[in-house]
Order: sequence, then C-alpha cells, then structure tokens
Amino acid sequence: MNAIHYEIIPQNPHAHLFEIRCHVAHPDPNGQQFYLPTWIIGSYLIREFARHIVEIRAEAGGNPLKLTKINKNTWQAVPTQEKITIIYSIYAKELSVRTAYLDAQRAFFNGANVFLAVKNQESQSCTINIDYLQTLTKLNIATTLQKNDHFYYAENYLDLIDHPVEISSFVSVDFNAANIPHQIIISGQTNIDLNKLANDVKKICETVMAFWGGNPPFKNYLFLVHATNDGYGGLEHQDCTALICNREDLPILNQPLKSENYQRFLGLCSHEYFHAWHVKKIKPISFQLIDLNQEIYTQQLWIFEGITSYYDDLLLLRSGCISEKDYLMLVAQNITRVWRSNGRFKQSIADASFDAWIKAYRPDENTPNATVSYYAKGAMVALALDLKLRLESNISLDHIMKYLWREYGLKNKGLQEGEFENIVEQLSGLDLKDFFEQYVYGMEDPASKELFAEFGISLQARVADSQQDNGGKPSKINKISSLGLRYKVEGDFLKITHVFSNGAAEQAGLSANDLIIAINGIKITANRLEQCGLLETNTSLEIHVFRHENLQLHHLILQPAPLDTCILNLENKVSQTIEKRRQQWLISSK
Repeated sequence: MNAIHYEIIPQNPHAHLFEIRCHVAHPDPNGQQFYLPTWIIGSYLIREFARHIVEIRAEAGGNPLKLTKINKNTWQAVPTQEKITIIYSIYAKELSVRTAYLDAQRAFFNGANVFLAVKNQESQSCTINIDYLQTLTKLNIATTLQKNDHFYYAENYLDLIDHPVEISSFVSVDFNAANIPHQIIISGQTNIDLNKLANDVKKICETVMAFWGGNPPFKNYLFLVHATNDGYGGLEHQDCTALICNREDLPILNQPLKSENYQRFLGLCSHEYFHAWHVKKIKPISFQLIDLNQEIYTQQLWIFEGITSYYDDLLLLRSGCISEKDYLMLVAQNITRVWRSNGRFKQSIADASFDAWIKAYRPDENTPNATVSYYAKGAMVALALDLKLRLESNISLDHIMKYLWREYGLKNKGLQEGEFENIVEQLSGLDLKDFFEQYVYGMEDPASKELFAEFGISLQARVADSQQDNGGKPSKINKISSLGLRYKVEGDFLKITHVFSNGAAEQAGLSANDLIIAINGIKITANRLEQCGLLETNTSLEIHVFRHENLQLHHLILQPAPLDTCILNLENKVSQTIEKRRQQWLISSK
C-alpha cells in the first residue's frame, strides 16, 4: 500500500451516498490540508464538488483528530506525526459524464468528485480500493485505472482523477483498432447490436489514428457509455471517454436503425476520441499546470473544441461511416446553429473561449442573443480555414494539426496565446491576419458560400419550416413570417423559452417564461402557433399570455422570416480540378 491510499464504498445506494477514506502515511507536520477540486478537467465551469460532502471527520492512531474547514473546499487537520485517515461521505445523484451517481443498479464517478487531494503531495503515487460488491452485488466494474493483484493505482493525483469508473450490469464488446485493444461498455440498454457498433467505432478509431500518424498516446482505450431517455454529451480522458446518449441513438438488435440518431452518437465518439491527441496532449500552455481550485483562462478553446468539432464529422466521412451527402447535411446543420445565434454579432469565439467559465455551461433564455458557441462557430471557422489553405497554399489544416502533434503534443509543449495563428501563417506562407481578426477575434461570418463553390458545393439559405427544422434538407413548408420566439409545450400552454433580439415577440413585449394561452381569441396549440408563419408579414396578432399568473394581452406584428437555415449540395457538373480538390478534402488528407 502506498503512502496515500483511498477506499471508496457505495455505502448507502438508496440514499445515494459514497463513503470515502483517505489514508495519508506521512502528513505535513505543520498540519495536513485536504481539498476537493472545484472543477473537472475538460469542463470549464466551477462546479463546487465540495458541496456534495455530507459528513467529514479525521482520525490518527485510531483516535479522533480535529479537522477544520478553512475555505469552501479545503480542510486542515491539526499537526500529528501519525498516519491520518479522513472519512467522509458524498451525495451522488447527478446523471452526467462530469460528476458522480449512485443507486442500487448503478454507480459512476469521476475522481475529481470524490477523492480529496492531499495538498503538496499531489505528485505522490497512490493506491485505490473500490469496494462495491458488499452493496452492489452481481454488478461489474469498468475503468482504465491500472490494477495490480490487490489495488488500483495511479501515478499522481491528476492521473487518479483522469479515469472515471462505471459499476453496473453493462454490456460490452472488445475490438482491436490498429492492433490497439479497445472496449465499449454500455449501461442502461442491453439489446444493442454490438457487432455493428464495434465495427463502426473501429473504423472511426483507425481513421483518427491514421490522421495523427499512428502511435496513439495510449496502450488501450475504453468507451464508457450510459444510455438514457434523454441525454447527450461526453468528457475526454487520457485513455477513455465517458459518454451519455439517448437510447434511440444506439443500434438496437432487430430494429430499424435511426440513421440520424446513430450518426450523432458516432460523431460524439469521434469527437471525444480525437481529444486524446488534441486537448489531452496538445493543449494551451495555461492548462499544463492545472490549478483545480480556480478558473484557468484562455482564448484558445475555439481551437481545441471548434477544430475538434470540425474534424469529428469529417473523419466519420473519411472512415466510411457516413456518405458525402450525410456529411454535408451535418455541416449545414452546424452552420444553421451558428446563423440562428444573434449572439455571434456581440461576442467573438476568442471571447467566448475566455468566458466559458461564466457563460458556456450556464445557458439561459438570453443565451442566443448574447453569446456564440466556440464549438459551432469554431467548427465553421476551422472549415473555412481548411478550405482557404487548400485553395491558396500547398498545405491544409490536416498538416497544421499533425505539426502541432509532432512539435507540441509529443514534446509536452503548451500552445501560447496567439501562437496557433502564427504557426498557420508560417507553414502556409499566407498572410492570414485579416482572416483571424475578422472571424476569430471579430464577429464576422466566414465567406462560406464562395469557399464551398471552389469545391463544387452549393450553399443555399432558406427560412425554417418549423421549430424542429435543423437545416440540411429542402424545405417542406414555405413559411414567410416569424414570431421571433422559441417555445415548448407545457400542459395546455406553450411556454416561451427564448425571445430573439429585435424580433416580433420582443417588440410586442413578450418575455421568456410567458405562457401563451390563445392567439386571436383561439386556444393555442403548437400547430396553430406554427401556422402563424404562413401568414403575411405585418399581420397583427392578439396574443394572450399568463405572466406570473397575471393575464396579459400583447399585440404582435409578424416580421419576415429570417434566412437562417442552411442547405449544402454537391454540384454534379464540375471541372476535374474542382473534383480532385473536393476529393482530397473529403476523402483523404491532402
């Protein structure tokens, strides 16, 4: 057993309580401090994990030891020469890839949520005992934590918290990708077509590894998947990823495949797998010395999340998992997301990266009006940069990424602020100052239509058919007017969720959280609200709503529907030069 040893026990699954014991053989003689991180690496929000600690106490030599809380997430023990044991319980009931969960059927945790750090001993190796069979009988465990005959172990504290743990009655499938062992485990759904899933994910993994030049930064890799009724997201780790998805996103045995749902899941796998190189190894210099007690700022998240969001779907295409038509639909849907964000005229993706800590993970009713996604617009800018490089130089964005891997990832060198732009200019020989100033540090949209045309792809903008219209497909209904709001069905009402800047709803005085009950004296339904888009622009509507239980009447004048929905199509008749250029981009690295 090491000088630092942890025990974690699903103490009371019905109360969702883990018990954790942290044993320190050589405490600080001046009084050992312990802290729980305030955030988890890869998710840029102060989550205050210490708020989930229910009870905490200390012992030394079998006797109680005074433990004092000195700030929101730090405790200090009184000085002692004896071994210290900290005993505490943590409440775990959040279905998320970032936190911890426990009930009688499943346990899941990230180390940052449950393991106290021993201050000034974070570089020490540690052992871990995960004692789950007493309470979670007949369940299995999956993790990439290293294991010897008796314990799991980690090289240091950052290593300890980079290996999430799943305990459940999961199904699993193993495969080798480029001779590297991989495993997918899925909890929450059992009748999965595991062979199809493994074959498709294998193609993705081999394509991503080939993109980076082989020799991945791990010896094996694990996909930890939890299927729910409504969920989507992932978090990258050094040799695994934790994913949450909708059950309908997975291929089910003997059932028709919902291709768009499945593509979304495969794109999530591709995205998090790409991060094993680009984020876990290639990273901002500010992320090399991690402080888990406070925010770490950078304007570069658009590089790490946006470029990854560009490649996740492109590598699905290159792997053969989707067609060119499917890929262009996914790109068009991403452009649609950007176009529908008025916040892109108020915030650059560099500023959105810097403000991730206070905005990206805290969306509210005004988010579309005030912010831009460094994922979505970052992907749009990455695509434009790639096409521009292919048109005007002898390199592509592929070359840039491989250079970053060789010179930064493999050498454990952090990327300075503004250094990415200099690297692109140096390697391409192009003056791209205006490009970055306009699209990264400014708030302009890339000239996508002109760039796509050089690759034999047409871009069209149309109005949305309905609130559910995500773009990428031809129009079904020719709407001409807009109410300037989004809604959700809530009982017999339609609850306004967003009111768009300068739109008809805002000018009529409507507000988010208003409950629409009638239009022109007729009881409201979702269909009747959608039908308003077929009315002539400047038509006046009487809208009755409840606001804070008070009945209000608002007069709304319909505005022209915005052209905020994108369609991309392959042009069939193009020159050999354009066809070659298009294939080099879509099918293989140039």
